[in-house]
Amino acid sequence: AEAPAPDAVLLFDRDESLWRGLGERSILVRPGSAYCRLDERSFAIDPAAAPDYERLCSTLKAEGRLPPTVWMLWSCRHGAVEARTASPAVVAEVVRDGLQSVFHLCAALARTTPVEPVVILHGHADMTEEAPLQAPVAGFAAALARENPLLQLVSVAFTNAAQLAAETKAAAPLLRAVRWNAGGRRQVRSYGPRASSALMNPGAREARGPMRGGATVLLTGALGGIGRHVARHLAARYQARLLLVGRSAAGAASEKLIEEIRAAGGDAHYFAADMADEALAPAAAAAVRARFGALHAVVHSAGTTRDKFLLHKTADDLAAVLAPKLAGTLALDRATANDPLDLFVCFSSLAGTFGNAGQTDYSAAKRFLDAFMAAPPAPGRSPATGWPL
Repeated sequence: AEAPAPDAVLLFDRDESLWRGLGERSILVRPGSAYCRLDERSFAIDPAAAPDYERLCSTLKAEGRLPPTVWMLWSCRHGAVEARTASPAVVAEVVRDGLQSVFHLCAALARTTPVEPVVILHGHADMTEEAPLQAPVAGFAAALARENPLLQLVSVAFTNAAQLAAETKAAAPLLRAVRWNAGGRRQVRSYGPRASSALMNPGAREARGPMRGGATVLLTGALGGIGRHVARHLAARYQARLLLVGRSAAGAASEKLIEEIRAAGGDAHYFAADMADEALAPAAAAAVRARFGALHAVVHSAGTTRDKFLLHKTADDLAAVLAPKLAGTLALDRATANDPLDLFVCFSSLAGTFGNAGQTDYSAAKRFLDAFMAAPPAPGRSPATGWPL
């Protein structure tokens, strides 16, 4: 039997059709240009304005009408969006309606200091295997659970309200993402071991490793701890020629690394660029071709953190952490789409799967990488590397 709809739902939707079928204690919230109370049971808020979410939640709490169930459905209008080919403007819209809105909503709910569990369903209509642009919400949820177990956030790909009602009833502390496929079958992601040979093409490539000797490599985040280690390894193992990309201007740190690379048998040139600025990816790719010729590999290590509990995070924190991993990765993918790549690898983290307190934004960014690099791969692309960091 179908689970009955909850008696009271805080529903974020674009029209009244679903809301009218819910209980009389349900509240409708529509996207608008500014906070506005439309009537006793409906509101409009600006999806990008954190104060609007705060005002909404504090108003409903003061009136004793803040429901214990939240359905955030603003993402449903996008359907399945192919991250690799979507324009930056479309990607930004999907993120705004999905992860960004969930970020603001959960922060506002946390500030109401709930004493009972609040079930929050992020509903969307992307039924693809990985749904990369919706996947960050699951990473965010994993980290949120470590900060505030009373906020039970689940990302749900669904086709009807009965499925949302079922997920509201089934919500559990360790559940992060669910998909109801076209046949109405409920699917939950699980994890298990994978043979290392699946990470590279079979045959001769396995014998020599994932890259050719003397490969030309674009390495982002080159001056970070992992980036420096990888650069030295590629020089020693493959005699690689590297374009080292970092946020900082060229200086003593970059010169020292270049010397170490050359001493190990490789070559290098430094290029100052912030991968949070997606417009710089084509320039970096052009620079490596101009310096060394054909590009053979991309290692995307660039990233940043803004570690603090969600209660203290801002939209700027989310944007800063997300940009190099989401917009930066997509820009690098586009900029190198026609290069004969042996390898395109992105450095992710186990935080994308298991979460980490104080890193809701970081976990969301890493979950995007995991999903994007797993779904359907282009030439040279490999699954993201999940560092235990």
